[in-house]
Amino acid sequence: DARTLLAAARDYADSGCSAARRRLETCAACEAPEQKPLRDLLLAYCAERDSASEGRALYEAIITNHPNTEAAVTAIMRVRQIDAAELPPANGSSGAKPKAIDRPGPAYPTLAEAARIEGKVRLRFDVRDDGRVANARVLESTPPLIFDAVALYAVAEWKFEPGAPAEAQQVVLRFDLPDEAAATPAEAAQ
Repeated sequence: DARTLLAAARDYADSGCSAARRRLETCAACEAPEQKPLRDLLLAYCAERDSASEGRALYEAIITNHPNTEAAVTAIMRVRQIDAAELPPANGSSGAKPKAIDRPGPAYPTLAEAARIEGKVRLRFDVRDDGRVANARVLESTPPLIFDAVALYAVAEWKFEPGAPAEAQQVVLRFDLPDEAAATPAEAAQ
């Protein structure tokens, strides 16, 4: 039963790590092979909030123990961001605002969608002279970490008109679920 895992994700988003950890401690179903990668990811988010090195170790375990899963892909991106946090931000060379030619949107993380969690991620990135994105970093996210990886993957695919490198760009990506109530009135009338 995935309800406890979803409730733990909701607790993480609404109340933080202690509430999520308490719920996960009592979740026997969260040890099932289909739920364990996402359970481990929630625990890694909490560990990262306490210590980047502890979070990194848990992400590496997810990558090893749950290859080819959404949790592993997210863990890879979190490791990259932890490593990138130690580097100074790059500066663009002109004050120009580049013109976007392709900005695919991010995928909604499975756990967040199933738990009905919404949020936003503020990112900073550079635009290279070939129009591709470089040095993307998360500046802030609400709730922390849940949407970071998919936001970074989406921005990495963006393309801008080629030209001179532009000043570092900032963007906020929102993760809003469709309003189910708005989609049901016609069905209720039947």
